Amino acid sequence: MIIKDIKEWIKATYITMDEYMNDDNELIPFLYGYIKRPTIVCTDDFSFSAQGGIGNYSDPREFCDNYEDLEIGFPTNFDDPEFSNNDGQICCYVTIEDIQKVIERHGYIDVEKSGILGLKYNNAKKYKREEKLKRIINI
Repeated sequence: MIIKDIKEWIKATYITMDEYMNDDNELIPFLYGYIKRPTIVCTDDFSFSAQGGIGNYSDPREFCDNYEDLEIGFPTNFDDPEFSNNDGQICCYVTIEDIQKVIERHGYIDVEKSGILGLKYNNAKKYKREEKLKRIINI
């Protein structure tokens, strides 16, 4: 199963605060105080982190389901021209259009390899998240 559009992946990995609460309505702690999306793994095994949020080089700088630019981190390699402006680990403010070119070049996003269906932010809400993802990517 693949996701062909980076915008679909952003929506599929968007987490509301309600989905980040445990069964006792307590906030589940996130990585360094920020919510982190799972690593993108393409069908050819090329992988990279694509993050947006308050602590990331993204536009907007908030956790949401719609971006102009994302921070790209730790790609398998920096051979793609869209990732050429980097510091050896991350690329700042990479446009959604450029990210789309990269995922197309690498065979799109592999849902199973990326682990999106297995997100375990909250076991009580796991079914709800999986159903949301299935609706977004029409499976």
